[in-house]
Amino acid sequence: MHNVPGVDARRRRLFQSLAVVAAAGVVAYASFTAAVVFSVVRCGGDGGVPYSAGDSPAGRLCEDATSWAYLALAFPTVLVLVVGAIGVARARWLWVAVAGVPGLGLAVALFVFLISLPTECAREDQRLYEIWVEGGRFGEQPADCQTY
Repeated sequence: MHNVPGVDARRRRLFQSLAVVAAAGVVAYASFTAAVVFSVVRCGGDGGVPYSAGDSPAGRLCEDATSWAYLALAFPTVLVLVVGAIGVARARWLWVAVAGVPGLGLAVALFVFLISLPTECAREDQRLYEIWVEGGRFGEQPADCQTY
């Protein structure tokens, strides 16, 4: 087996491919964890009252959680797979070794961005909402600015 040409190259590519798949798994797990934490911390509620106002940036994202969750899970993982595939194709261990770094960095940046989204309405919407509440909640609700 030692004399067969190409065995070492095939074995190296196998190990590189496994390393890329493992890195993609770690990044996918990190992205999934970020999505779950965001959903619980920003989209959850206590006693039926939401943590994020419905018309706030975080609240609007909670309303459309399906699309952002898929992006949060998919994009960083795809980035790892692309960088890793280039490393395997070029037989460069450095590319393979750092394939997870941009994906993990992107997953963390996405999490920080999501957690930092405002949970309250814009000032004008909040002011109109408070006037509506103080006025006995008569008429059409100007904005959904209820939070816990």
